[in-house]
Amino acid sequence: MTPENQQAVATQPAADSPVPYAGFWRRFWAFLLDGIFASLPPAVICLPLILWQGVKITQATQDREVPLNAVLWIASLYLLWAVLNFFCFWLYSALQESGKHQATFGKRILGVKVVGANGQRIGFGRATGRYFAKIVSYMIFYIGYVIQPFTHRKRALHDIIAGTYVVKASYQPGEPLPDTPSRIGWMITLAVLMAAAFISLLVAGVYLQTLQDATLARQAQALLRTQKEPGKGPADFAAAADIALEEDESGYYAAFSDSRTSYGLFLPKNSDEICCFSFEEGACGRLGLPDCEEEEEDEYEPEGNEEESFL
Repeated sequence: MTPENQQAVATQPAADSPVPYAGFWRRFWAFLLDGIFASLPPAVICLPLILWQGVKITQATQDREVPLNAVLWIASLYLLWAVLNFFCFWLYSALQESGKHQATFGKRILGVKVVGANGQRIGFGRATGRYFAKIVSYMIFYIGYVIQPFTHRKRALHDIIAGTYVVKASYQPGEPLPDTPSRIGWMITLAVLMAAAFISLLVAGVYLQTLQDATLARQAQALLRTQKEPGKGPADFAAAADIALEEDESGYYAAFSDSRTSYGLFLPKNSDEICCFSFEEGACGRLGLPDCEEEEEDEYEPEGNEEESFL
């Protein structure tokens, strides 16, 4: 029998033959379990080192600044963690999927395995290609994963790229890999809905951040005006943790930072008009406040350590 005829026979199931492909939820839970298993070795190695270094830094910097070498140590440990994660996830997947069981620990627990185009065990190279093809599935907001129930032969995007199939563990080589209908309409609908959800979340995040920035600016202006009340001063507003307040003979000052830049507000004692100064040109316009005159900015020199200055 020619290879073409073998392939044709393999794709024609018997009338009562069940579909051998693994379902979406089996694959989903296997994915979560594998994420836990593969991340354990890097965490066991790096997390104690990071905690140990953090304790050392805390003990050594109670009365002084954090030394540069301590910061470099922490950064190096996080880099080591990232490198170990990369190799652990890759080898965890590629070695097991090309091995005797054709499945990672998570897949074995859920009763599924990975096979090639003719139902055979795949090699390390193809398993490696399948692992890195998952990057494409990630990059398009996991759409490459969630289209699996609607594709021909129930394959995720990385399966299509690598030429593999995920089947139930009971499947044996030589058994048919039957065709299943592709639901293109459902896939397009799902992709559009996921893209719309992502864009909506992005827009909502930008809107909420803008709203938070505007609220902080209004709060700073309200605190400045409240300071002019008799018997009030900066100490009465200590609860405003995001806003620094100060007073001198010329007026009242408030300083805060939003998601874009830092601001300083000034309210003269002989006026009710608040002005603004910022290092970013045009930033005060976003608050609807006029820029302070240059001499007013120069007058303000906060007392104490320079690190506590407003801007």
